[in-house]
Amino acid sequence: MLWRSLFLVVGLIASGATFADGGMSAKQAAIFEYYFQNDFDSFLKGARSVSGGILDIERVTAKKISDDYRQNEVLGDQQYYRKRLLVAGNVKAIKSGMGNSPFLVLDGPEFSAVQAEFDGGSAPRVAKLRKGAKVMIVCQGGGIVLGAPMLAGCRFGDELESDIKEKMLGAIRHPENDEFDGLGLRMGALLSVSEARLGEKTRCGIDQKACDKELSALNKSKSFDQEVKAKAEAMKASR
Repeated sequence: MLWRSLFLVVGLIASGATFADGGMSAKQAAIFEYYFQNDFDSFLKGARSVSGGILDIERVTAKKISDDYRQNEVLGDQQYYRKRLLVAGNVKAIKSGMGNSPFLVLDGPEFSAVQAEFDGGSAPRVAKLRKGAKVMIVCQGGGIVLGAPMLAGCRFGDELESDIKEKMLGAIRHPENDEFDGLGLRMGALLSVSEARLGEKTRCGIDQKACDKELSALNKSKSFDQEVKAKAEAMKASR
């Protein structure tokens, strides 16, 4: 699903479809929504995703951060300090820090467990958590304090959905700023083949749930990948 979602996003760019000039149809917007949501779900699960690539983010578990720092604090800083991280972890404790800023104690031994600090605006959501809960958060590595790895400026992963979508749509509105390394032809092919396969009777652009089902079935077709590849090659040859 990763490459398909990525292909679609830049496929719209390559085909010149933009909101600014009205080039994206309701059907195209519905197709985009399907691939975007699948990609974002992969991002939240810590799998490879376009969303993670757009954020230039490293995926890691809280346990690994704790283990790496316990092995070598200098190497731990080189791996994580001031880097943007997508961290999966289990909540061991929920605490209130300086200025009533909430923070979570995640995986790791008692004195070297990862501590993830949020701003005050996250307090209502943090207050609903319970020990043992699994979380997926985006933070900046904050180094180590008294043996405990620190994460700063944390947000829950699903709160980044609108930010990521805005960046994707911004790329669609400004196709001249292609940040996807020339993969536009294959991505344009995905959009073209998806639209053609769906046909005129598709519910895409009318009913998103029905559209999602159609695209899910389409992506299971054994010949779909081959058709997208052939279309991309034809588009390249025609340039």
